[in-house]
Amino acid sequence: MNFLRSSSNGMTAQAVGTDDPEAILLVLLRNGLIALGIGTLILILQYPLQQVGFTFLVGATEVKDAGLDYFQACIWGAPAVLLNFVLVGWFFGRELNIFVALISVVESLTNVVLDYLQGFPLL
Repeated sequence: MNFLRSSSNGMTAQAVGTDDPEAILLVLLRNGLIALGIGTLILILQYPLQQVGFTFLVGATEVKDAGLDYFQACIWGAPAVLLNFVLVGWFFGRELNIFVALISVVESLTNVVLDYLQGFPLL
């Protein structure tokens, strides 16, 4: 799905080149809507995707169960990941690379903090 980043980048750069603020915003809105549509479709089809994907998995039952848990946890993040691709491409197209770096840092720090907190039992 990385085409969302690439297409957002190219179309935004073209709109910036023609100095058309409306087109710049429309690229973000259109591609964001496409990302949300694909993300929703992935969520709707998560059970068939899970069945097809895990049909080919060969391994111990514990490995398959861990894979299913990971799949079920990650699948709900699909719309956000696809929107992130659009935002990254849009910021690159506008030559606002600092925002891409900030998104990356916030994402990484959030993962570190949540992984750390996951080790603590709920009170």
